[in-house]
Amino acid sequence: APSSPLTSEQINEHVIHFDFGKSHLIEVGARKMNALLPEAKKSIRIEVSGRTDDIGTRAFNDRLARQRADTVRDWLVRQGVLASIKVDAEGMCCYVDGSRTEVARRQNRRVEIRLVHLVAKRGVVSNSKGVQLSEVTS
Repeated sequence: APSSPLTSEQINEHVIHFDFGKSHLIEVGARKMNALLPEAKKSIRIEVSGRTDDIGTRAFNDRLARQRADTVRDWLVRQGVLASIKVDAEGMCCYVDGSRTEVARRQNRRVEIRLVHLVAKRGVVSNSKGVQLSEVTS
């Protein structure tokens, strides 16, 4: 459902980290996924972007980034999320931290999740039937 004069899109971002060379959820990632699940179920659209660090070939990292994104998408679908989920992935790009340290590389091994919601614009209220009306001020 696209936004209208009475609504706008709100995007909440979440990040799930992965172990080196792996595409399965680690314990902390699974906890984060469970925590964002109620919000994901209310989303109108979800964007999932897989990323990697700078170690290995581009082909390997592109494939790994896609596997990570697919892991997150598949988990959301298994949990009953009905929103449209757009997946993209690119390895060796889009670094949170471009330095070549292990700390930086850990931050770059991730999937970014954007949960998109429709929210009422300021000055818009819903009546008892859920119809959104503009507030009139005098």
